[in-house]
This record gives sequence, C-alpha cells and structure tokens, in this order.
Amino acid sequence: MQGLERDDLATLAAAGVLTYIAEAMLHEAVGHGGMCMAQGLHFTMLAPLWMRCSEFSTSVVAAGPAMNVVSATIFCALLRWAMPASVMASLLLWLAFAFNALVACGYLAVGAASGFGDWPALFASVQPSIAWRLPAGLIAVAGYFGCLRLAAISFRRFSGGGRIAAARLRRRALVPGAAAAVVACAAEIFGGRLQATGLLLAIGCTLVVGFSLTSMGDVVSVPAPGDRDLGIIARSHWLIGTALVITLLFVTVIGPGLELAPP
Repeated sequence: MQGLERDDLATLAAAGVLTYIAEAMLHEAVGHGGMCMAQGLHFTMLAPLWMRCSEFSTSVVAAGPAMNVVSATIFCALLRWAMPASVMASLLLWLAFAFNALVACGYLAVGAASGFGDWPALFASVQPSIAWRLPAGLIAVAGYFGCLRLAAISFRRFSGGGRIAAARLRRRALVPGAAAAVVACAAEIFGGRLQATGLLLAIGCTLVVGFSLTSMGDVVSVPAPGDRDLGIIARSHWLIGTALVITLLFVTVIGPGLELAPP
C-alpha cells in the first residue's frame, strides 16, 4: 500500500480539471455549436454549461449529448486497444471516458426525472411525457451502471488489481472529481449565475462522477488476466501548468459567457 500515497495530488487534480473542461466543451462547443454552424446558423454564445444558437433546431439540441457518447466511445477504445504505456496517458483517457460517458447517462436521467435540459426539448412532441420519460430513465440508469462497470474494468488495465487498485480508485476518482467541481462552480459564480440549478448541474457533472466511480471498488479489487500496474502518478509540471492556464481561460472567458457573433 505504500505506493498509493505517492500519487501526486496536484497532478491528479490537474488531470480532472482538463478532462472535465474537455467534456464540457465537446458537449457545448463541438456538439451543439458545431451542428449549429453546420446548418448555416449562427453560434452566438458559449458558456460552460450552455450555448446559444440563432435558431432552435432539434439536431443542434441532439448533437451535444451525441458528441459525449461518441467521445466516450473513442476514449474507451483508445484505452482498450491502444494500451498506453504511460500511467498518465492512461489516467487521462480513463477520466475522459468517465466524464463523457457518465455525464451523458446522467444528463438523460436528469431530463427524464425533472424535464430539464436537452432531452425534454427533443421529445417535447411526445405526449404524455411519461411515454418517453419512463423508458429514457430506465435506459439512463442501465447505461450509467454499465459505464461504471466498464470504467472499473478499464481502470484495472493500468492500475493493477486487488486492494491497492481499490484504494487507488478512490484517490484517482475523488481528487479529479473534486478539483473539477471547484472549477465548474467557480465558472458559474464568476459568470454571475448563482442559481441552485446551475451549481447543482456543475457538481453533478464533476463530483458526482468521481463519487460514482468509487462505487466500483469491489470490481477493481478482483484481479483479472489483463490487469497491469503501471505505477504511481508522479508530479507533472507541464500538466499542472496547462491545467492552470486552461482553468483561468475557462473561468474568466467562458464563465461569463463568450459572445461569438452578433445575434
């Protein structure tokens, strides 16, 4: 268990911040924003948890969650078949998969339960709403737990198995999730959005993801043939520096809402 304590906390936090911001921008800028521009519309505003297109379009709405699903699939495939030799590269791919996959499933669950977000807009014509909300909720829950299990299996591919892997899971999930939550909430607060909905959504996309991953400790504690222990997460000054710069830009530029074009 001694090697566990040598994981560098600052580097874990930086990894969490970078992969969370990447997930948020894949959803808002690449997914929603990319589809908005692809349809010849105007992508007018970008914020951490929302964007604005000049006209409503169901394909623009659907493109955000779809981009998270596509990204999660790509990151998972890279972790599974590229088999990075570096523990840092593996951690970044694993966190990127976890954020994209669990946010996609969680967002569907929230939409089905509360009527908030992209999914209610997509299914607005389906009445009564229970006709889509019930199956969507069941799919979201099944997908969430399926992705958690896949994340646990992927984690063993670079963190080994047994008690050390289970303890590493707690550290490598909670520290990145907590750091990402601080940045996500800071962006909302700096942007002047102090409503509970936005802050809860920011926490749900970050800290809840970290806590959810720790529930798979019983899975990673069981050794499997493909397990590898690539060692500890050492201090990475370049990763920490990059995270600080990206965080500053995310909070101060994207946080208040970045105007991209006149309405």
